[in-house]
Amino acid sequence: MRAKTRKNRSVFSYLRKKYYLCLAMKLRRLIISLMVIVMMVAGCGKAKEINLTSCSVESVSLNGLRSVDASLLLGVDNPSVQFTLEDIEGILYYKGKAYINYTADTLKVEAKSNKVYPLDCTATLAEGVYIPDLLKAVNEYELKDLTTDIKAKVKLRGGISKELTFRDLPIDDIMGEK
Repeated sequence: MRAKTRKNRSVFSYLRKKYYLCLAMKLRRLIISLMVIVMMVAGCGKAKEINLTSCSVESVSLNGLRSVDASLLLGVDNPSVQFTLEDIEGILYYKGKAYINYTADTLKVEAKSNKVYPLDCTATLAEGVYIPDLLKAVNEYELKDLTTDIKAKVKLRGGISKELTFRDLPIDDIMGEK
């Protein structure tokens, strides 16, 4: 009987050691994760200082009657960490009416840089908008009448990502014009 009790104690002792070892490993991972998050948050203090310095159209090609493919050149001043924008999509509004649905390729912005990045995108006329409507809007538009909804996934270098959504964002705010 005593041998069986000793055997049970040794099994329980072994399991207890394994449990504590597993718990220690989980706590270690948690502490490392928290340290990484704190360091990233401390480094992201300059994230509000990221600016779009320029935006120009490099090329445009028609893709049927309701769609165009365009290559843009975006000037980005990034004093913060490296990040990637993925799954970029949105809607461009003119005087509150949806005119264009757009998507864009992935954009990788380097850390502490002031560079021009190429961005390929596709724009399609929104439902109920026709070419004459668009031409009329282009002839009489003012930047203050344009707003956009943007949805994109922001991915930091460490693999942490977050989906951001902005609604009714004035284009003149994005372009830095008043």
